Amino acid sequence: MTTHFDRVGAAQVVLDLWRSALAPTVRRWSLVVSAPDLLEVTHDEMAVYDGGGALAPFLAVQAVDRGIDPQAVVGPLADAVRPVPGEVPLTSATDALLALVGGPRAVNERLRRTAYRTRVRPTGATVLPAEHAEMLAALAGNPAYDAVRTALAADAPWGLAAWVSSETVLWHVQAWTATTRHGGAVLALPDGAELAVHCFTEVEPAPLTLADPTYAAMGRAFALTLRELGLGGLVSAPGL
Repeated sequence: MTTHFDRVGAAQVVLDLWRSALAPTVRRWSLVVSAPDLLEVTHDEMAVYDGGGALAPFLAVQAVDRGIDPQAVVGPLADAVRPVPGEVPLTSATDALLALVGGPRAVNERLRRTAYRTRVRPTGATVLPAEHAEMLAALAGNPAYDAVRTALAADAPWGLAAWVSSETVLWHVQAWTATTRHGGAVLALPDGAELAVHCFTEVEPAPLTLADPTYAAMGRAFALTLRELGLGGLVSAPGL
C-alpha cells in the first residue's frame, strides 16, 4: 500500500502548533512556511509590522543590484540580522546599509516601483512578512547574491536556529524592536529543495534577552514543524 503525504492535514497541524507555541507571549503574529511540492502555510502574511532589522534583506538586495562592493554590505548586513540583547535595538548597521543605497527616499522609490508595501519610515521601517520572505528567498537562492549570503549564516543557537542541527545549512535573519520579535530562515533540505519559514510577532514592550520567550517559542515551533514533515533528522534535540 502506498501512503501519500497529506498536505492539507499537515498544513493545519503546523498552523496549530505555531498558534499554540506563540499564544502565551504574543499579541498578534504572522507566519509563512513554504517548501515546494511539500507544504504551504500562511497566516496573516500581508500584515504590516514595525520591522527593525527586518529591513536589512531589502537593503542588501538593493545594494547588490546597484553594483555596490559586496564587502561593504556583508558586515552591516550580518550585524543588522543578529539581535544584540538590551533595552533598545541597535540601528547603526541598518543605517549603514541605508547610506550605501542612497537613503530612505531612494529605497522607498525602488520599493514602490516593484509594488512592495515595505517602507523606510522616520522612526524605523514597516515590513510585510510575505515581502520579507521574498527578499530572503532571493538572498538565499539567487547566485547574484552569493557574495553577501554568508552574512545570513546561522551562528547562534537561538530563535529559529535553536533546535536545528549544526550540520544543516540554514540562512537566518532575526530582528526586533521593543514591541516586536521577527525571525526568517531558509533551510536546505536533504533532497536539495529548500524550506522557508518567516514568523513576525507583536509582543508586550520588553527588552531583549537571550532567554526571550517569543524567540524560544519560534525555535520550538520550527523544530516541531520539521518533525511533522518527516524531517526530524535535521533537529538537534530528538527528545524535544
